Amino acid sequence: MPNSLFGRLIFASVLLLTFFFSFIAYMTVEVFTHNIEDSIKKSLVLENHVLLSVAQVDNDSISIPESLHDPRFNKHESGLYGFITDSNGQMFWSSYSAHSLHLNAELLGSNKLAVGKNHFIKNEQYYIYQHAVTWEVVNDEPQLIIFSVFEDRAETNKKIADFRKQIGRWLALTAVLLVLALVLILLWGTLPLRELARRLKLIEKGVATHIEGEYPLELRRLTKNLNQLITTERKQRERYHATLADLAHSLKTPLAVIQAELELSDKNNQSTSTLMQQASRIDDIIKHQLQRAVVSSPNTLSESVKVATSVEKIKGAFEKIYRDKGVQFSSEISSDSIFKGDQRDLMEVLGNVLDNAYKACNGAVMLKAYVENRYLYIEVHDDGKGVALENRNAILKRGLRADVSGAGQGIGLDVVRDIVGSYKGKVEIAESPLGGAVFILSFQFII
Repeated sequence: MPNSLFGRLIFASVLLLTFFFSFIAYMTVEVFTHNIEDSIKKSLVLENHVLLSVAQVDNDSISIPESLHDPRFNKHESGLYGFITDSNGQMFWSSYSAHSLHLNAELLGSNKLAVGKNHFIKNEQYYIYQHAVTWEVVNDEPQLIIFSVFEDRAETNKKIADFRKQIGRWLALTAVLLVLALVLILLWGTLPLRELARRLKLIEKGVATHIEGEYPLELRRLTKNLNQLITTERKQRERYHATLADLAHSLKTPLAVIQAELELSDKNNQSTSTLMQQASRIDDIIKHQLQRAVVSSPNTLSESVKVATSVEKIKGAFEKIYRDKGVQFSSEISSDSIFKGDQRDLMEVLGNVLDNAYKACNGAVMLKAYVENRYLYIEVHDDGKGVALENRNAILKRGLRADVSGAGQGIGLDVVRDIVGSYKGKVEIAESPLGGAVFILSFQFII
């Protein structure tokens, strides 16, 4: 997922929405809590003023009429409680609703509250509003009297908790709907990118030669540049091949003339024989170096070549060349055996390896091709005498041959090794079930 552009956008969006809606939920609950507590404070202030307005001092005591503004004062444990105390918490009056409550004297009294002042406090269980006045209650001496109104927090806490759950559910549902909408938007927005990737895949498979279709403005320059790159790369490869072919022709013609002139000379002349050998060697070296120069490197824009098609093309040539030997050729090629690269590289490899197999065999040559573990394997078997274990690595080296009786400089297998190596593969030699040798070629299978 982190490696996917679509996945990154979705992941980042989900994180952002989670943070955003969590913040919104927190702020909404805080605002709701503040508003409901502000409403409670105003209500307690009103009830406190009512108590203050109806309170009467009589016989060293304070009395309150039974009929109060809020009937909850007269209902047992209603959640609204009224008290009149001195600064030490000594009770002068309490509402009927608070008769069964046992409160701390420090909570009822307040030495810190000055005359004419008030405060709103809240603890774990109550919202409290207190107001201080100076009255002559006992012995006609002024003393600090505190009017207190308490409201139980249980019901308010339940409202806040219910609101938190409700807002959480609605915001979660909204977040899910937004994520789904975002997914649809991203799917629609990235559709041109997926189409571009599909077109490039067709080019990789060799089905298409360039990127087609209409794309958004942001991708048009990219598709144009990619098409130019593909076209330029193919033209450049063709130009290289053509130039090297011309070079080969230009060099081989003078060498052919030299060889012909030397053949007309005295063949018994030692210097002539040496010149013939060197001219032949120069010809082989030119071929080898030109072949090495045109070895292509595999890339995702390489053409797709069916191995079976290339084998059919080259098989006919060997049947004509080795007609007198009567070689029986057979092949087992899987349908997914595709060579990702230049067809000339594949033909060069098959030509060299099959030529060696036809030369070495007694009468049978077999070719197998299959794909396994992301590699294309090509096996060429023969029923000849095989290759000794100690010679298998040596014959793949430049200028070394297992059979020194025939013509050649031992360059063919070196070219094969170079071409296969350029495709991140390797050449191995083993014993064939036919009795001779098997050359196993592996090429990286680019999908």
